[in-house]
Amino acid sequence: QLDRLRKHTVSSLQEVLYISENPGLYFQLLENPHLKFLFTSTALMKFQLDGFIYEDDMPKVVELENQLRNAHPAKGDRMEMETALLSYWCRKNNRSEAEKALAQIDLLYANVRKPVNQEIQKDAHRIYRIYIEHDLTIVPELKELAAQQEGGQKAVTLFRIAKLQDQAEALDTLRLALPLSRGTAYEPI
Repeated sequence: QLDRLRKHTVSSLQEVLYISENPGLYFQLLENPHLKFLFTSTALMKFQLDGFIYEDDMPKVVELENQLRNAHPAKGDRMEMETALLSYWCRKNNRSEAEKALAQIDLLYANVRKPVNQEIQKDAHRIYRIYIEHDLTIVPELKELAAQQEGGQKAVTLFRIAKLQDQAEALDTLRLALPLSRGTAYEPI
């Protein structure tokens, strides 16, 4: 029962932040004292970090990043935090911070054998190669991946492909991605 309530709460918070695009309400909801019964203090800090990343509030992102790393959150929370930070620093084109996040991801996933976790690690390396290294050699791999996907996931992969293409090709790829992203957190992109 508690696990279901946690999942519903996370889903509702994500909907407010990413679908409704209302960070003010998101931060108000995070002040609810009852959340302390559902989540650890580091999990609540991770939610705050998500909000600051969404708002692109770099000083608060850096401050909370340091607090969270020093607080030693649970491994699952740490994995989510590092992947969010990698995406943020890649979007900011900050190579050194992106490298730190990628190194943390590699450390966290080093001995994890679950295929889903290995895929998360691979995806982190793809993100780095696309947004920091601008590695054009990854395009065939991304096209192959997109052919196997559907919906929002395929839209994200197409967005990544477009990032590495010239303007004309990118527009064609984005036209393919737009209908797939409707109603998802990726639609505003």
